[in-house]
Amino acid sequence: MSETPIIEMKNVHKAFGSRKILKGVDIVVKKGETMVILGPSGTGKSVTLKHITGLVAPDEGDCFILGESISFSKEKVREKLRAKMGVLFQSGALINWLSVYENVALPLREHKISSGEELHKNVMEKLQWLDLVVAKDNLPSDISGGMKKRAGIARALTTNPEILLYDEPTSGLDPVMSNVFNELILRLKKELHVTSI
Repeated sequence: MSETPIIEMKNVHKAFGSRKILKGVDIVVKKGETMVILGPSGTGKSVTLKHITGLVAPDEGDCFILGESISFSKEKVREKLRAKMGVLFQSGALINWLSVYENVALPLREHKISSGEELHKNVMEKLQWLDLVVAKDNLPSDISGGMKKRAGIARALTTNPEILLYDEPTSGLDPVMSNVFNELILRLKKELHVTSI
């Protein structure tokens, strides 16, 4: 018997008004795999990620996480499935008035996953892993674009997700930094065994 895919989209269609964005998308991603979705702006890459996180429901078809529908389940089930995911948004989506440390700690505080020494240890471990300890007290406006993206990954990793979703992770980066970032994604796969899109 084959292993249940960690992510599966079956015949997903989505339109906004008269504009058809997704037309029968089928995706199967197994545990530990890395999938890249390529295409010009406006072709549905971000919309696809929103379906995987259950933020958008398909007009037709379904999206499954570990065999469970995230599209049409009750909110409690969707929350349970989302807890298995970490998301890196295009700009890193850091909160401007919080330090890098506080941004990375945010999911742990919001979801009451840990506090005190356990929280501090988790955050510092992720900052060290992504070479950000030196910037931990800086505000997002005081760090580079590449560091913002790394801080976004550190924040996504604090909950130890099984799935990492990247929305245009190398946009706005020069070729050298883009290559560094791609190597980082491969390192995450190798060392933390996360499934990535």
